[in-house]
Amino acid sequence: MTVTVLDRITADRAIARQSRDTPAYQILTQILGDYQTGATLKKPKVGDGAIIELVRLIVKANNDTIALLRTAESTFPERDFAEKLSFLENQNTILSQYIPELLTETELQTILVNLVIGGPVSIGDFQKHLRENYADRFKPGTAAQVYNAA
Repeated sequence: MTVTVLDRITADRAIARQSRDTPAYQILTQILGDYQTGATLKKPKVGDGAIIELVRLIVKANNDTIALLRTAESTFPERDFAEKLSFLENQNTILSQYIPELLTETELQTILVNLVIGGPVSIGDFQKHLRENYADRFKPGTAAQVYNAA
């Protein structure tokens, strides 16, 4: 039985609660709440893909806020943004363990070459193979660029 990202987050949340790790508990609770909200929509978003998308969105928002705070730091040196920066960076550290590493262009090229060895491959076949075998580990746009460059 494979452990889903949802299972990992749920278990890690319980551990954070027991160990009184408030920052981890809070962000993991937020992720689970957002996921449950998305699962109840008319077009529900469920599964690892949906939860990974949520985590990526929060990390991106945190990175955007970190960049703004760093700019504000230089503009307003009298203000102390260190605590907020530390908080956001800690959240990103916690969340990064739930984001699978994306395939590089070189890895995508290798996968495509291995597929082509078996005969002609359309872009649809290539992306279908990636979805079936490397779900949440590639960006369709990058895969299309690799295919078109080949």
